[in-house]
Amino acid sequence: MRIDWKTVMAEAERLAGRILEKGIDLNEAEKALKFFVQHGYDEDRLLRYLGVRASDPSFSRSRRTPGYFRGLREIWSGWKTDLPPRWKGIAWGWAIRIAKYRKEGM
Repeated sequence: MRIDWKTVMAEAERLAGRILEKGIDLNEAEKALKFFVQHGYDEDRLLRYLGVRASDPSFSRSRRTPGYFRGLREIWSGWKTDLPPRWKGIAWGWAIRIAKYRKEGM
């Protein structure tokens, strides 16, 4: 199945807006993406991971980190799309790139 780039990029644009709107640290968003990819695009496992990172302060370097992961969990669980999991990962990666670009004001 070929990637539908138009849909992937439209989703990436929406996600970038949500990530920036919630003030999520982009490094934490990248960590979540890496976990998702490394664990075979398993959406349930990603949600569990985000939940643990949001609720267990022993994983956090700062007091803000759990909030970033709560925000990521909200975004992921509220993301209504027909994209297959692998394409969701691609869209998520592009969303991070777009968010970085917007954040830097370019």
